[in-house]
Amino acid sequence: MKRSLLLFLPALFACAPAVTHGPRVEPGLSITLTGGIPRTLCTTDCIAGVIPTMGAGARFGWVADAPGRASFQLGALVPLWDPVSLELDPFVQAPTRSAWAFGAGSLVSPRHLVPYVEVGKMPPGGEGWYLSLAHAWLFADPTELLGSDPDGSEGGMARPPRYWAPGAGVRLVSEEGSSVTFWANASFGSYVDREPTYFTGDPPQTVQTEVRKPVRVLTIGASADVTSRAFRRMRIPSRPQPPPPPPPVPR
Repeated sequence: MKRSLLLFLPALFACAPAVTHGPRVEPGLSITLTGGIPRTLCTTDCIAGVIPTMGAGARFGWVADAPGRASFQLGALVPLWDPVSLELDPFVQAPTRSAWAFGAGSLVSPRHLVPYVEVGKMPPGGEGWYLSLAHAWLFADPTELLGSDPDGSEGGMARPPRYWAPGAGVRLVSEEGSSVTFWANASFGSYVDREPTYFTGDPPQTVQTEVRKPVRVLTIGASADVTSRAFRRMRIPSRPQPPPPPPPVPR
């Protein structure tokens, strides 16, 4: 239980950015909820705090009204318990006249910078799939959010994780216009850790040694988007009315 709790706690913060939408820009405003879980890809512990954020946000898309023009999207995501690390997600979709779409963007916050590219078959307003490739630079030690080294004896990371993140996703769309994107991102990189080395003597000495360690993580999750069109089409079903009484039987 303690290990599961330690894995869940970083998800409340902005520890690991993830691309959670496809390359097709949809017009107007949408409200977003996202979350995921990690799974290590090595026999040792090589997650290094790379755990997807659980948060809420919004996206707004400007779709080109003429062929040959790019479309734009701006998103914002706020982690549930770390609003200071607000993440912005500007994205540009290249001009296209078919169901195929591709573009590039970047996840930007005080804790990380993640440029990425995407391509996929995703018609406007419809269901589809996509592939993505990102490269993440984390600016802060994500494990510090856990308080795993309160006395500072281990020293924390000398260099936070940097990794390549290939990914894929599938978008499903409801009749009202809302959608759910199921996504998966892998992380292949490294970080530099500080490990204490103890020497006997009088007095005993401790020296911190920098050691490069791998990052090998698979993160899977889901992102739900509710558009303004979906809000308008949603209806609360009325309470069913009782049937009328039967007519009186003549005597």
